[in-house]
This record gives sequence, structure tokens and C-alpha cells, in this order.
Amino acid sequence: MTRSIGRRFHKIRLTLGNLVYVVLLMGHAYGETRPVIRYEGSRLLGVERGQALLRVRLEVTNPGKQAIPVEYGRVDLRLGHQPIGHGTLPPTSFPAHRQRAVEVPVELSLRRLGGLLPDLLLRPALPWSAQGYVQLAGPRIPIDEQGEVRSTQVTPLLEQLFREE
Repeated sequence: MTRSIGRRFHKIRLTLGNLVYVVLLMGHAYGETRPVIRYEGSRLLGVERGQALLRVRLEVTNPGKQAIPVEYGRVDLRLGHQPIGHGTLPPTSFPAHRQRAVEVPVELSLRRLGGLLPDLLLRPALPWSAQGYVQLAGPRIPIDEQGEVRSTQVTPLLEQLFREE
């Protein structure tokens, strides 16, 4: 399949192998320099005084020609319909033409996690969501990811949290 993209790019063949490259070319042709932020996962670091520390990993892709400074960022985590914690991204910079993993420390409330035990026992799976934003010097980039986690994956985590507490 062949398509013409603007005046500068004629008949670029769109194949699965070069599709990402073409998307980046289109972004540069039309001045798109906003980074793309994707939730990648999280891991438990430890438990102390009723709070569990979790690291949320975000993958950031900056298609622009310059590094982008970040003023502030925030991530809120929910399990089921219960907010379970939030974290902030300190000032940093996203390098030009690169992908970079950024980790945001999130404090989880053990009391709120404990309130989820009845749901975990009665339901085979719970929805989760990670929402927030990254504030650049100009625009604000939203973070909005969601999915479903099996109760059997969460129950051992809760047991570990309460055992360490």
C-alpha cells in the first residue's frame, strides 16, 4: 500500500517494519513534538509504618528535536473503585529522539488495600487504573491507562504487605 504524506513525503511504503518510522516522520512534518507517555508496570519496594512504597514505571518517547523539561508529574492508582495511592514525578528532562523509562514512587495505603479484601475474595478479577499527568513547560500530557488484574495475582501481594506490617 502506498500513500502520499504532505508535499515533502511522496509515496512512502507503509509496511509493518517502517510504520513507526513513518509516524515519527509525520510528527516532524507537522510539528508534533509532544512526548508519548505509556504506563509500563509497577513493583513493590517495601512496607513501613502503614504505607507501602511502590514504583510505577512509565515509558516516555520524545519524537521532538529538543529535550523537553518536565516541571511536575502525578500518578494516581486505583484498584477496583478504590484509590490506593498516588505519587509525584520530580523535575526531569526527556531527551530528544529517545525513549526513556521514568520511575515514579507511589505510597500505597494499607488501610485502603485492606478494604479491598472482600472484593478480592468474591470476584475473580478487579479493574485497575493509573491516571495523572506530566506538566511540561507548556502543555500538560495526560496519563490514562487501565486494565484488569486477577484476584489471585493481588492476594499474595496483600498477604506480604500485612505480614511485613
